[in-house]
Amino acid sequence: MSNQLPYATIILLCRLALSSGSDVEPIIENAFEVIDWDALEIIESLDVEGRLQVASDEQLYNALGFEAQDEMTGRGRMAAPTIPHIDIDDGAAIPVDDNIPDEMTWFMIHLHKAIGDLPLLAIASDACKGLANAIKYVFPMAEHRECFKHLMDNYKKRPFPNKEHMYPAARSYRKEVHDHHISIVKAHADAKVFLETYHTLKWMRSAFNPAIKCDYVTSNIAEVFNKWIKGIKDLPVHELADQLREMIMVLWHKRRKIAQRIQGKILPAVLHILRAQTRGLAHLNVVQGDHYAAQVVDMTSTNVRHVVKAYLHECSCEEWQHTGKPCQHALALITQQPTRDVQMENFVNEYYSVERFKNAYKRLIEPLPDRSQWVKVDLELEIGAPLGRRSVGRQRKNRIKGALEGGSGGKKKTEKLVCNYEGMKTEKEKKRIKGPTTCRNCGLLGHRASSYKCELNGTKKRQVIFILYIGPNNYLLGAKTC
Repeated sequence: MSNQLPYATIILLCRLALSSGSDVEPIIENAFEVIDWDALEIIESLDVEGRLQVASDEQLYNALGFEAQDEMTGRGRMAAPTIPHIDIDDGAAIPVDDNIPDEMTWFMIHLHKAIGDLPLLAIASDACKGLANAIKYVFPMAEHRECFKHLMDNYKKRPFPNKEHMYPAARSYRKEVHDHHISIVKAHADAKVFLETYHTLKWMRSAFNPAIKCDYVTSNIAEVFNKWIKGIKDLPVHELADQLREMIMVLWHKRRKIAQRIQGKILPAVLHILRAQTRGLAHLNVVQGDHYAAQVVDMTSTNVRHVVKAYLHECSCEEWQHTGKPCQHALALITQQPTRDVQMENFVNEYYSVERFKNAYKRLIEPLPDRSQWVKVDLELEIGAPLGRRSVGRQRKNRIKGALEGGSGGKKKTEKLVCNYEGMKTEKEKKRIKGPTTCRNCGLLGHRASSYKCELNGTKKRQVIFILYIGPNNYLLGAKTC
């Protein structure tokens, strides 16, 4: 065993040696027999936050002599404890670790019941440790992705340089482009340690499985769902579940009605987006080697050249392989075809087919009666009502945004008071102090040109013409302005 132990472990052993009691003495005797106190080197190790680091369970287990006892008795340390198994459906066993939070494991187990063992599965999360462990045990073959937005929120809090290279590193489909940008980022030693220690999941598109036609690098789709159920989030649990089931039931019914009206092979919304993207491709020069094979040169400052093989649904930029939809280089080649009957549907992956859209929503979500008609279940353990922790007043529905999302990020700043001859004033109020307004018409102070106080801003002046009768055949014509 190693002769180096953290300082806190030595203190713990010394306290055990000085303590009395029959339960402690045999352990201390074994500990003193195993540890070579003459060759022991006491070191002081600090963790990442500058706190004194305590020895791990493995070091303490060895230091107290339990490892030697296990070898002498012929039983290893890991022979006794076993990982429990939970049977699911047809007898498939899923190992559950005791260190995983029960809520995470419970959710993943029931998710496994609903979707089964899929050959291609990608799960995106915010890299929560408990959730990551649950995914690892319940879905060991799934591709676990990390939300890039959550990664950058943590990355921006640290003074690492070259933050602008993180975005192209995450969004590029080619591994060469990713390696170029990430090498610049990892040139800083602290940034390299941060990424390799805390962000080991797949957050870059170049590491995604191309067979999974989803290139999302964020999990913001969950925020769309949160906004959708915002109006029912404060309901009791049973009412929340029932209302959510009803909302999903109505949504799926609408999708089935839409699927009955759709004609063709590929979803019209996907084809509409691709046709819109065919405009504005003048910067791409297509050099054809065949009708559906060519090299496409970007004539902008990048001057990048890619090879497109439309008959294989491939492009060297690798966007077509990851998304299943033609990239801009492929669209430039498709629009160059001499025939006018080119069908865009032939170049889109079946992932966007109408048939798969129908299969996704063909299952019926059963309607349910009201709560009084629900089946009563006898539980082994009586579950009491949760403790009321609602505060007084209207309950909050919107989540508190962080400083990087446009929120205040802390307490409101108090305005600085300025003392002058008028008393205590804030700087904002001080800036609003102005002199009297001068009228542009009359030049007097205290009113504007459009104010009723201006003498020259009365009613509109008009001229009145009058005829004065003096005598027979004698009239006097006059005019007056008033």
